[in-house]
Order: sequence, then structure tokens, then C-alpha cells
Amino acid sequence: MFSIAGIPPIVGFFAKLEVLYSSMYNGYYFLVIVAILTSVISAVYYLNIIRVIYFEPANKTYYNNRPVVDNLSSFIIANLTLLMSLFIFNPNFLLYSTHLLALELFFLV
Repeated sequence: MFSIAGIPPIVGFFAKLEVLYSSMYNGYYFLVIVAILTSVISAVYYLNIIRVIYFEPANKTYYNNRPVVDNLSSFIIANLTLLMSLFIFNPNFLLYSTHLLALELFFLV
């Protein structure tokens, strides 16, 4: 989690540093600002996960040694799993969409 958040002595920080440096060197200043803001926001969420795992007491309701999940959470988890498996087994839609977006952004088709 610290590497994903980009905490300095870990590899994730240096990866983000290189990406931001190359973006800034090529003149994408707005992209660098947006990337830094989203990196800070995501770091708050990643560090919050670490706080909950290690520093919060466990007070969940269990039934037969399993956590209780309500119907809405179960529905959301099932749909997200289905969506991710569709993109894993047939990623063409996602790849074509990002390809068209990249063409529109960089080549102004």
C-alpha cells in the first residue's frame, strides 16, 4: 500500500516521480497537476486502509465465522466481478476505446 501511495523510500514513489518528470519535461503541466492531486487523494484512501487494518478494533458481526454481508453489497460485488471478468476474457472493447481516445488526444483525428 505504501508503494501504491507513493511514499518516498519505496519504488512506487520513484515510478511516479519519473512519470511526472517526463510529463513535465514534455510540457504537459495540467496533466502533472491533475496526477499530483489524484495521487494525494488516492494516498488518503490507501493509508486509510492501513489504518483500519492495523489500528481499528474488529467489531464486525459474524455468523458461523463468516462476516455478514447485506444484499446490496452482495449485488454490487457480483456485478463488479462480472464486469471485471468480462474485461479480462474479452478486453477488445476497452482496448479499442482507449485506442480511439489516444488517437483523438494526440493526433486530432
